[in-house]
Amino acid sequence: MRHPPKPPLALLLAATVAATVAATVAATVAATVAGCAHGPPLRPVPAALDLPAFEVHRYDNGLTLVTVLDRRHPVIGVAAYVTTGGRTESAKYAGALHYIEHLVYKGGTARFGPTVFRKKIAELGDEVGGWTWDDEINFGFEVPKRNFAAAFDVFADSLFELRFSRQWFEDERRVVLQEIEKDREQPWDQLWRAFDTLAYPRHPYGRAVIGDPATIKAMTVDDLERYYRERFTPNHLVLVVTGDFERPQLIAEVGRILGSKKPGPARFALPDVTEAEPTTAARWEGQAAETKTSKAIVGVRTAGASHEDTAALLVLGELLASAGEGLQAYLFRHTQWVTTLRPSHTFMVDHGQLTVELETDPKRLRTILAWLERYLTTLHTRPYSKAAVSEAARAVLAKRNRTLEGMGDLAQNAGFWIERMGPEAARLVSARILAQTPESVADVARRYLRPVRWVEAVLHPMAATAAPADATATITRDAPPPNPSLERPGLLAATTSPPWTFRANGTFSEGASAVQVARFRYDNGLTLLVRTAGGRQTSAVAWVSGGQWVEPAERAGINLLTARVLSSATRNLPLGHVDRALSARGIQMDVELSFDDRSNLSRNVFYRDGAFVAMTRVGSPWPVLALLGDVVLRPALPDGDVKRQREVLLAEIAGIPEDNLEYIKQEFYRLAYPGHPYGRPTVGDRTTVAAITRDEVAAFHAAQWTPDRLTVALSVPAGVEPSAVAAFVASRWSDVPSRRAGPLPDATGPARRAEAERTQHLALGKDQLCINFGDTTLCEADPQFPALDMLLSITRGRHFYKYVYERGVSYRSWIRAWGHRGPSAWIVENDIARARFGAIVAEIEADLRDYALGTFSQIELSLAQTRVQNGAVLDRQKGLRTTFELARSEGLGIGLERVVGREKVAASVTLETINALAKVLFGDPKRVYRLFLE
Repeated sequence: MRHPPKPPLALLLAATVAATVAATVAATVAATVAGCAHGPPLRPVPAALDLPAFEVHRYDNGLTLVTVLDRRHPVIGVAAYVTTGGRTESAKYAGALHYIEHLVYKGGTARFGPTVFRKKIAELGDEVGGWTWDDEINFGFEVPKRNFAAAFDVFADSLFELRFSRQWFEDERRVVLQEIEKDREQPWDQLWRAFDTLAYPRHPYGRAVIGDPATIKAMTVDDLERYYRERFTPNHLVLVVTGDFERPQLIAEVGRILGSKKPGPARFALPDVTEAEPTTAARWEGQAAETKTSKAIVGVRTAGASHEDTAALLVLGELLASAGEGLQAYLFRHTQWVTTLRPSHTFMVDHGQLTVELETDPKRLRTILAWLERYLTTLHTRPYSKAAVSEAARAVLAKRNRTLEGMGDLAQNAGFWIERMGPEAARLVSARILAQTPESVADVARRYLRPVRWVEAVLHPMAATAAPADATATITRDAPPPNPSLERPGLLAATTSPPWTFRANGTFSEGASAVQVARFRYDNGLTLLVRTAGGRQTSAVAWVSGGQWVEPAERAGINLLTARVLSSATRNLPLGHVDRALSARGIQMDVELSFDDRSNLSRNVFYRDGAFVAMTRVGSPWPVLALLGDVVLRPALPDGDVKRQREVLLAEIAGIPEDNLEYIKQEFYRLAYPGHPYGRPTVGDRTTVAAITRDEVAAFHAAQWTPDRLTVALSVPAGVEPSAVAAFVASRWSDVPSRRAGPLPDATGPARRAEAERTQHLALGKDQLCINFGDTTLCEADPQFPALDMLLSITRGRHFYKYVYERGVSYRSWIRAWGHRGPSAWIVENDIARARFGAIVAEIEADLRDYALGTFSQIELSLAQTRVQNGAVLDRQKGLRTTFELARSEGLGIGLERVVGREKVAASVTLETINALAKVLFGDPKRVYRLFLE
């Protein structure tokens, strides 16, 4: 299965590996392989694009330790790769290692009881990773340097000293089975299972890593313990440690803790799983009640991770994903044939795959698939240009390196490439990617993209009948534009208008560190925040306040739609040129961010109070600022792209019920916010979105995306002066009219539903049952909101460990506060198996009554405060996340001080405040809204 619960799929085309290796090291590597007989010649790699400098140490018992020194922050990250993933499982034991992953996280050793592992890591720092995939199980964490010894002690013990008991085992079996059941209700998961089965008829890659109900039910505690004992052994472990440490001392300490452990079997023999060369295309077609559109995954099996072809295949995947050169230009930008399109190349140890995911109307699907097969299988006859290949190669590496600011991510993602490819191939991969040519890319297309290798999995709605392919249909594209110059007024050059006037308005320190945030105020109302934290990455966020407060009810969804269409074209850059300008400079643009949270924070939280554009780049901020200003303040909003994005949004609305846990949150807001802006989904509904016109989008942008509503925050590389950033904005954006939208509407609260209306049941006919319980609460700007958030942090810990681990109830189980400009929401969410539904719901309601007593302890509060303090240290590494929080907090009137001073704010919270808030929040059961999805 190529899509685990916490997938590192993005690691393959947007992998996160810091680029700190020196050019001299790159030159040495290039010289070593310059005489290689296969593939294009290799050259030195720019440091900003290469993998980090790493060293490999192997112990006598087979343990492999990879170390990456990075002293930018006092943080250490760890990733443990147990290298016996699904590829080593027989059919009988399919899903065993995923089951073991659950058990390790559940914990229980001679030294640390069940749940202590995760609780202790949460106290000391943060978990990173945590998944089972085809080739490995991953566990990881990052902590402030001062906490490393304690964290590594509990981490190593919990990985290697697990104690098995029957009831503990059986409780977790229920959770695993529920996760399988949940996945099987998701249309994309159904499609991936079908595709894998076709692509790998013999290899274990053809089976779902998560397992299936039959294999999980058949496993005994003795079987699984034996499986664990032979596989969680040092010779099947790649341990990656990154950050601020002394290498000799670390090698000695790891050896002291793990060096005496005995190795396991050298390998795990399976029957012959060698895949024969295909002789005919493989196709599957199914129907599902859960989907409202036709979905498909098509592609071919390719070479494994360490194969020399992987570099060219990664570049080819990037070319196919390119807005100007790739499939989007044919299937979306020129004429909208699809609403979802995701080309990519992924690699595993033994094989890889080049795939395209797409979603469309059933009437169009067969026409698209017929064209797509012809196009891809003859791609080698239409070589890409040298410039396109070079740009795609750099884009692969820029995406890989862009999000690598945190030491935990660096450990996990550098380890991913090293563990799957092997250290030597990983050292060469950047040079190999940059060495690709039109001929080498065409060559891999010729060898792999052949009709006999074609794999196609299709899923239709139950009621739909797919129309036959239209042989007369033509799918074309516009010629890709050249790389546009930014050396023009309003971009990198100053405008002819007088510069905006501005003044410095304070400099703020993040905690006790040297990280500084400078604030500038412009006379037209714009606020600029510039964060200097070192490193080489630029992160920028333009936040515009308003959101649902300024969105007409009859045009619900226009706020999100406007943000999505901003990058289509600008007054400086016509359609297609923005895409080229971003791609050529290695800039990633996003209008939706969720920061690894599975709850789609953009949809459910951020777009309620505003909208945003985020850009990241490894390198200087000037191209980012030039394009950010152009996209945000001078969009052209072409009618065709407004229509295309409107259709995408309509497809998204139709697909929300496919995911129970996403659907129930939309409905919870309808229930808890009657007659209020938050009571409408941020995506709108089919009626409101279908009616939105291009002129209405333009009018909404003109009225709301004004300087006085805009807060721009940047995290800039070392050596960039904040005053220079402020002056750049003043002179490059000054031709934009300084119109003012004025103050936002008052943040009023919703009406209260009558008591009889506060409980609702939604019948979707699914096996998974879900609940949302909760209510409205304090506005995020309220001085007591940080205390409320800390209270919910305490209850979230109680709730999660009780229902996931102690009760073995739920795969998804949390309680949290979602902060808003208006009244915020607190929500309890659980998926619950049907057999125990009533009893568990009653128990959760009893918990809420217990919380209302306000009897939380000082120990619980102190631990919550410690988590905030550690989290602040870790977040200082992460430019995009911190930049987003700064822009949003300042833009909503909460103030950047709450972000930069979070440790001080947390330390000021008292136990009396926590317990008083608990009585108010949970004290009246009649106020609680209850939503049941059945």
